[in-house]
Amino acid sequence: KRPKKKAAANKHGKAGLTKRGRKVVAPKGGVKKKDWEEDKMLSKFVNSRNEGRTAASVLGQGGRLSLVKPAEEEAKKKLTRREKDEAKRRAERTRMSQQVTQSGLGM
Repeated sequence: KRPKKKAAANKHGKAGLTKRGRKVVAPKGGVKKKDWEEDKMLSKFVNSRNEGRTAASVLGQGGRLSLVKPAEEEAKKKLTRREKDEAKRRAERTRMSQQVTQSGLGM
């Protein structure tokens, strides 16, 4: 067995850097760049479609699943605090109405 390495003397309580995975760099130009962009758009489409189908099937089975990322229009739009509160209330009302209709108490 090898002896364990000692901590670096010049770190002084600093946390180590965590590698986040492989860095994806787009090609500089030409046909490769165009192919790369098409592949990226196709992946986005497939991923969003899979997430939507999964969420729909879970909802159909009586569970609750929300998508991690909001729609692009919603993500780009900056909302005021008042608009955020209204959106939360609206979402809560729709969720409550869905629960009522699922339980058979709705009219």
